[in-house]
Amino acid sequence: MMLISTSASTYSTSAMLATDSANHDGELSPLASYSRSLHDYTLRLWTESRRLAEEKARQRAQRRKQILDEEDRLRAQAPAALPSMQMTGTTSIRA
Repeated sequence: MMLISTSASTYSTSAMLATDSANHDGELSPLASYSRSLHDYTLRLWTESRRLAEEKARQRAQRRKQILDEEDRLRAQAPAALPSMQMTGTTSIRA
């Protein structure tokens, strides 16, 4: 019974891929080509996902800033509006 260690098997496979990834005509082996395609696809997917997440975060921050600016504007107007509201809301008991 012959036992092959996993690390030796992995090493020989990766070494074989490194040396045999391109044949004599300069073309990639099918496995190396598939691996490269899968890598490129995954990278594009990750990049697009990251771009969308950053865009969404920018939109949230912009929306939050607009809300805070509006609240600040309303707070600035509120003290000016309060005295007139108090004057019209008071009644005189003198008669």
